[in-house]
Amino acid sequence: MKLYESYREEIGKILSEGVLAGKFAEMDVNYMSALIVSMVQGTIIQYVIDNNSFDYASYTERIKDQILNMVLRK
Repeated sequence: MKLYESYREEIGKILSEGVLAGKFAEMDVNYMSALIVSMVQGTIIQYVIDNNSFDYASYTERIKDQILNMVLRK
């Protein structure tokens, strides 16, 4: 529980700084932090359980792009 909390807190700090700097869109930082952790951890868990189900490098690149698309100011 503490590990996930620390992930969300650290991501939340990054997102908040980005919003304040005008680089990131206005957002619900708590929600977005939890969503990002879910995307990353969910991918890791799936890969650990079945590493033949998808190309990990390709998916992580796509996840990074998806996260940036969600948070960057348009």
